[in-house]
Amino acid sequence: MPAPSASPPSASPPTPPAIVRRPLRPWERLRRASVRLSVMAVLPLFSVLGCGGGAPADVTLLWRLVDGRSCVDTAIIRTVAEIEGQTPPTIYESRCSQRPENNRLQLPAVAPSAHILLRAETLNKLPIYRGEVRIANPVPPVIETELYYTGGQ
Repeated sequence: MPAPSASPPSASPPTPPAIVRRPLRPWERLRRASVRLSVMAVLPLFSVLGCGGGAPADVTLLWRLVDGRSCVDTAIIRTVAEIEGQTPPTIYESRCSQRPENNRLQLPAVAPSAHILLRAETLNKLPIYRGEVRIANPVPPVIETELYYTGGQ
């Protein structure tokens, strides 16, 4: 009796059935086209109205005390600036000068519409003067501001 011939099982997996898509109906094509057009119409608005609306820039912040006193007269030794909403929070500080026209802070990469909180502190880090600045769009290279007496509040 002849030996049955054993054929090896097929090594390739079976092919999946082909997906047959039906042609779109006219109203389906019209709906898809209207969605594409509305998305294309809104995209330019995002670039115009975008978050912040401009590129960050370096700012030199010139400050003075509103009552015209010098740092020596008020025992202020430094000024601290904090950009509100910045993550991670970064504090920029500058030593107080004997001459009021030399009081300045260098702030790198300030975004348009940023809100900067300022305080002038004594050696014990007691804030004697405070101020705030809202940055315009586009970001100006130099900003002048005044700090107001708070009496340590």
